Amino acid sequence: MKKRTYLYMTLFILINTLAQSQSFNRIEKKIDSLIENNLIPSFAIGILKDGEVIYEKAFGYADRQAGVKSTINTSYQLASLSKPITATAIMKLHEEGKINLDDPITKYITLNKVDSSLEDPTIRQVLNHTSGLGTYFDIYYEDEKENYTSFDEAWKKFGTQFHAPGIVCEYSNLGYGLLDHIISQVTSETFQHHMRESLLSKLQMDHSFVLGNEGDRVKDLAVKYDHELKPLPLVKNNTPGAGNVASSIHDIMQFAKLHLGSGSEDFLTQESINAMHYFKEPNALFHYYQSTYYGLGWYAMENDQGRKVVWHEGGMTGASTSLKLYPEENIAIALLTNTYNPNVCRTISDELTKLLIHDYDPTPINEVADYKLISSDDTFYGSWEGSIYIDDEEIPVSLTLDDSGIELEYLDYGYVSFMTDYQPIPVRSKLLFGMINQDYFIGSGVGDLNTANQRDEFRHLLSFKLFKEGNALKGTIVNMAAADREYYARPYFINLEKVGSK
Repeated sequence: MKKRTYLYMTLFILINTLAQSQSFNRIEKKIDSLIENNLIPSFAIGILKDGEVIYEKAFGYADRQAGVKSTINTSYQLASLSKPITATAIMKLHEEGKINLDDPITKYITLNKVDSSLEDPTIRQVLNHTSGLGTYFDIYYEDEKENYTSFDEAWKKFGTQFHAPGIVCEYSNLGYGLLDHIISQVTSETFQHHMRESLLSKLQMDHSFVLGNEGDRVKDLAVKYDHELKPLPLVKNNTPGAGNVASSIHDIMQFAKLHLGSGSEDFLTQESINAMHYFKEPNALFHYYQSTYYGLGWYAMENDQGRKVVWHEGGMTGASTSLKLYPEENIAIALLTNTYNPNVCRTISDELTKLLIHDYDPTPINEVADYKLISSDDTFYGSWEGSIYIDDEEIPVSLTLDDSGIELEYLDYGYVSFMTDYQPIPVRSKLLFGMINQDYFIGSGVGDLNTANQRDEFRHLLSFKLFKEGNALKGTIVNMAAADREYYARPYFINLEKVGSK
């Protein structure tokens, strides 16, 4: 009887292994097809289960022109998947007593405020994007002659607290640029050097580094490609802690081991790891992604069909990356590619997840899953008037919301001349979309604020992120270059009051 039971168990394991192997083959063929059809240049997958790497493979080319194939040790720019790595460095310094997560950031840097009565945000609130800082990035390309703006310069101009801390999660690259600035300040080391010597080498992430002054390490980096798979030049930005870590799929498995509690146990305590995964700002509105909040460097969903998911993606021109952790199943799935194609990463990640965790169909990632049409809350309807504050200028603006759509009207000072009788030009346009989540409004439209240092050869999009408090609607209007490459997103304060109802 025992022998028969053993044979049945052995047969079951063999059948399951064979089925899983065939499923992996189907996924591999799909990736090969994507590469052959010039949809992606390369792809790397890593899977961790119970502390062991059970699958690790690279496909395609790290450099198509030179014929260099991607390997499990090829380094890819991680984009925003850098954030949990930067956050891990912050947590290590916290454990060492060199910083306190609940220290105000004004201990380390001067902060501009739209209202002097606002409470100072803490390092913890920067980690979870509830500090009140706005949406920001500035990207510079090696083949273009644009003046580089340092972090210190960017902070003086855009390091502004737009609302009270702890009330709403607003994703901020500038905040993670501040974190790398704090790391340098408390360690008296460059961010690149500290990360290499105090984190990456300790975790045996030998093919990982922070893009910057790394010299010949750039030769190990996969070439980035645009949406037409044309090679992109090297890029530079002023917030390396937000997106400048480069890593291989093999190294990401080492990082995943740490966060699943099966690697470098002396590096970070389980208490700190749990805080990173599960700390939730108690009174904040987490308005992106369905039933998801942002912990300390990670997105987290506590109940996705009964399962906990901890994850982060990265995306920029020339990069899409993903790392998903399933702590209760002790599984990690990582994906890297050297072009921007988040849909491919999400599709492959979901297929791998369903293969590894039976009877589980992960909820698709949807940034605006909890958003509704404005008509669902008529308290937003009506006319709102106020100002946009750009440097020392106060620009009159109005926003009208009704059944016909959302109309924006403001004064454009960019073309003041003899031909305009030295007066600003009134601009009126319909927003492309607008949605709400509780008291939070997001919207976007074509516009041009004619701000300093913007590139006039580009058209611009204006992105609204506003919080409603009674008859006030305030937050940021973000000026974004609309171009084939990502260039900049720069936030400015907008303050409106309701002057007319529906």
